[in-house]
Amino acid sequence: MQEIRKERLCSACLSLCFISALVAADLFAQDRAQTSGSNIQILKLKWEKQMRLPEDFDPSAGSTGSINDPTQSSSGRGANRGGGSGASATTQGMVPSAPSRVSFVYVYSMKVKNTGPKPIEAVAWDYVLRDPTSHAEVSRHQFLSFEKVQPAKTATFESRQRTPPILKTKIEAREGDKQAKIEEQAIIRCVLYADETTWRDSNTPQNVCDLLKKGKANLTHARGSGRPR
Repeated sequence: MQEIRKERLCSACLSLCFISALVAADLFAQDRAQTSGSNIQILKLKWEKQMRLPEDFDPSAGSTGSINDPTQSSSGRGANRGGGSGASATTQGMVPSAPSRVSFVYVYSMKVKNTGPKPIEAVAWDYVLRDPTSHAEVSRHQFLSFEKVQPAKTATFESRQRTPPILKTKIEAREGDKQAKIEEQAIIRCVLYADETTWRDSNTPQNVCDLLKKGKANLTHARGSGRPR
């Protein structure tokens, strides 16, 4: 009798494990489908800190515009994890003394490829940073990018914020862990296509796509009236 009970118990455990495996596989397939459904391939992801010079700064002594701080940037890794596009050049060696009135901005960029059949008009995306040990979310930056990307073509979305990737208090809390590298990830929330249709991530509310449509309409109106963007 005990042997029969053991056999039944083992059979029940195997059935439960099989069902759990099926559920996990189904969830994984759904996640893959959601990722590929946007028809956007993320090629590079990075951020960098830039020093903005005042408008009345005299550039006769050297460089103009902005000065990149090479020590304040992400590492330059590729798709979905930090990466560098190489589009911005640093100005080392010949940079004039910085004036007293300067401001700092953080430039977040994502290089993508349109793998679908329809031109892309705008994208809502998040730049997420996670703890490398627990994988818990540390910081999130949300952007709306308006740039047309034709099928099979690439483009780089750039957005500027005064907010650093990680708040100072969180950086100080991690100072003791010098070897851990923060994880960087881009999440596509909504895609607006040229035919006015949209793709939306299942965890994204509809109003995010509505903001893309409204922003695109405002840009079109501004261009038509000749006003600067």
